[in-house]
Amino acid sequence: MKFALDWLPRGVNWSLVLVGSLAAVLVGCQGPNYPSANPNQSALALERLNGLRQQCGLTALRENQYLDLAASAHVTYVRAHGITHIENPRARDYYGLTPNDRAIKAGYQSASTVGEVVTTDTPGGGAGQIDGLISVPYHAVVLMTPADVDVGIGITAAAEVARLDTVIDLGIGPVVTTFGQVPLTFPCQGAVDVPYQSLGHEYPEPLGIDTSVDPLGTPIVVVGNLTDHLTLTGGFVTAPDQITTNLTLLDSVHDANHELMPYHGVAFPPAPLHPDTTYTVYLVGTINDQVFTRNFRFTTSSLELPQVPWQRFLGPRSPRQVEVSLVVYLVLVGLAFGWRRGRRS
Repeated sequence: MKFALDWLPRGVNWSLVLVGSLAAVLVGCQGPNYPSANPNQSALALERLNGLRQQCGLTALRENQYLDLAASAHVTYVRAHGITHIENPRARDYYGLTPNDRAIKAGYQSASTVGEVVTTDTPGGGAGQIDGLISVPYHAVVLMTPADVDVGIGITAAAEVARLDTVIDLGIGPVVTTFGQVPLTFPCQGAVDVPYQSLGHEYPEPLGIDTSVDPLGTPIVVVGNLTDHLTLTGGFVTAPDQITTNLTLLDSVHDANHELMPYHGVAFPPAPLHPDTTYTVYLVGTINDQVFTRNFRFTTSSLELPQVPWQRFLGPRSPRQVEVSLVVYLVLVGLAFGWRRGRRS
């Protein structure tokens, strides 16, 4: 995943595909107005995600009616043709070729770039889908971005009973929120009801780990301001019985998939945590070459995770595997990304 900075020209696209563990979120000054088929689920996702963000000092994501329209149009296409970001102009329900094309057609004009997240056959309703997304490292980082973001959602019933297909369109605006006490973390001091293990298979796989076979513990997202450079150098999590587990660390320097931006970091236990348990986290790293430490406590969710439905669709013989799939594409315009050359293999 690559979050656009405010200087990126329109036409630079980034996109995410999350199969089996995502919901969309919206917030608006006059209240959400979803054109999707499941506005109640959209509202639940909004409440869940913005609640998680705001309890840790991040701003709420902001609804945009034009992105709502673009996302709703694309989820109709996805429902008919399967998960994709690129629509076929000859296909039924065609609206626009790319996320940017669809946003512009819907009337959206205010962002430097438009990103998109798609999920299909996802259980758990709006709030449950957000829990799935924040349960895996790369996607948790996406939802906890410090950027100024417009959001639109389209959601419809999936082919499977009690499951949803969802499209989220995100616009990175020209105004960047600056936080004074960086880095921020999610979870943070006092955070509650946090998923205790990964709920699906994330792609690219963090450090080559198939999270559907070897589920991870709660990802701990660390973010600076968009102009900061952050590294993680150590950390551990301590359970109530005083058993300490070293955290696996990822930042832009050590991320072999090159998905993390310089202001991103994420740490995670190598195995699931326990439900309804309070853990203590200690982290150390640098931000702009200055050492920082963070020490806080959070409590995991008491809810049992949907293991049976997930295993059913994660099986190798499933016709539609439920997996968390992250697909990134960048369309370079001019020399805007010249500084990035040589980073990708």
